[in-house]
Amino acid sequence: MNELMKSYIIAIEAYSYYILYTLSTIGQHSYNITIYQHFICIFFILLMIFIILIIYYDTIYREANNIKRCRDIELTTTINDSIDYPYVYNIYVINKKDIKNVLKNYIFYIQYDFVNNNTLVKFGSNIDGDVIISHRDNDIDNQLIEKAFYYYDLDVDFGHPIEYENKGKMYYVNKDIISKDDYTFVVSRYDNKDILKDPSAYELLNFVKKYGFDSDFTNLAPIYNIKYAVDNKKNKLSI
Repeated sequence: MNELMKSYIIAIEAYSYYILYTLSTIGQHSYNITIYQHFICIFFILLMIFIILIIYYDTIYREANNIKRCRDIELTTTINDSIDYPYVYNIYVINKKDIKNVLKNYIFYIQYDFVNNNTLVKFGSNIDGDVIISHRDNDIDNQLIEKAFYYYDLDVDFGHPIEYENKGKMYYVNKDIISKDDYTFVVSRYDNKDILKDPSAYELLNFVKKYGFDSDFTNLAPIYNIKYAVDNKKNKLSI
């Protein structure tokens, strides 16, 4: 961090000397320089200072963000070291009116097993007809699949629309419905106990909500942060 600060200070000093030199030159030859040229010089100097400040604060933000990410991954590793089935998360989708009994009234849940790279989607018995939309083979314009809620599959590192089968018919989960305020997402451990201090679990929860609605433009960092924690643990055990 000190080396980074030193590099910026040197750069700022260099630009300061350049600015002083420019100002002195303007002062010496001001009699043959127009007001417009004065304005251009001042604008250029201010622009350079502005660009330097942007680069500086952007670098500081990135460094701070990396430090926070490392701390979160370390905390996730510590928490998972103390449980029987580490790095396995259940993300439940439920209507808010049924929140008192998640295990009985959930619509569906996605289970992520980062140790074995497995992803499971399981539906409950409390499925509202508004939540699903019927699959259609002649969906030429992909209008139905664009309304489908997606999930990220750890096994193939790719997303799929969630499909529900009932009495031989296929349905999609309607992302426009479960993204409304009437529905909520809940994260738990493999044994369905609450997760209170694992930051990666709540980042995964937010990821599932965002990815389900917009799989093309959702940052995959929460997935890779947990994968990194698992790989890091495996590497330590193999040494």
